[in-house]
Amino acid sequence: MEEALSNAVSSATAVMPSITAFYAALLGLLIVILSFRVVRGRESKNILVGDGGDQEMMLRIRCHGNLIENAPIAIILIGFVEVQDWTSWVVHLLGAGFFIARLLHAHGLGTGTMPTRVAGTVGTWATIAGASILILYDYAVAYMS
Repeated sequence: MEEALSNAVSSATAVMPSITAFYAALLGLLIVILSFRVVRGRESKNILVGDGGDQEMMLRIRCHGNLIENAPIAIILIGFVEVQDWTSWVVHLLGAGFFIARLLHAHGLGTGTMPTRVAGTVGTWATIAGASILILYDYAVAYMS
């Protein structure tokens, strides 16, 4: 019984996408930081729900919301790339690229710096598209040859 449990734990650990987990943790902290900015804005402007028609509040909400909209699919795709055994530098490139893109986007949207916001958006799309293409390529090689 003990050996079976040990084997199950070893098997689960073997497929743990640890590089992806690292970037997921960084993104989790970024979500908390952006959430805190929204709460702090609500308190200082006495806005309980929504943006209250306040432009700055709307930007804080969208910085947070846009990350929430894009992070799950990016992390899932990066995790699949890692589980498919692409080299670690590819997984790090995707994870770091996405994290940096989200920092750029949040900074650009929060400060009104359009080039930074656009760079963040393009980086986000490139990461999601790149990971998707790698997964489809791996699928094609494995199952269509």
